[in-house]
Amino acid sequence: MTILKDLKIGLVKTDQDKTDLRALHIICFDPVEHLYIEFSLRDVDCFSVLARVKNKAVGYQVTYVNDKSAYSLWNGVTPSYRGNGLNYPIAEFAHIEARARGAEIYGGCVAGNNAANLHANKKMGFEIIDSWPDSSIKDGKVIKFTNHYVQKSLIKE
Repeated sequence: MTILKDLKIGLVKTDQDKTDLRALHIICFDPVEHLYIEFSLRDVDCFSVLARVKNKAVGYQVTYVNDKSAYSLWNGVTPSYRGNGLNYPIAEFAHIEARARGAEIYGGCVAGNNAANLHANKKMGFEIIDSWPDSSIKDGKVIKFTNHYVQKSLIKE
């Protein structure tokens, strides 16, 4: 697959990386989430991963690490690159970085109406630990869905 061959993944370090991550976040999440990304970019307990194809930012993942636990705050792939298998290498990079920072478990929330993300998480070894009804607002309309907390071990046996 050409896209995966051209994929470059790394930690967000430069101002340009941060600008590109913000732009992706605006594409992938509702406006209410946009302010929160700023806090994560300044938090020493957070790190962000950015994926590029031919130097174009196409995906990201933001992770919070606290002691032996890591938590995915946000992840996304720009719509024109979805369905190309980018989620797995981006997430795997984040899992390796979280483990290097001392995390033993990695968790996050996945909306039940995001079947592709839920499937990818199960494929990566995540298990659903808890579920609850949730909602969001898109284009002024309330969207109801089930949110799932998923988790996996980062410890190699």
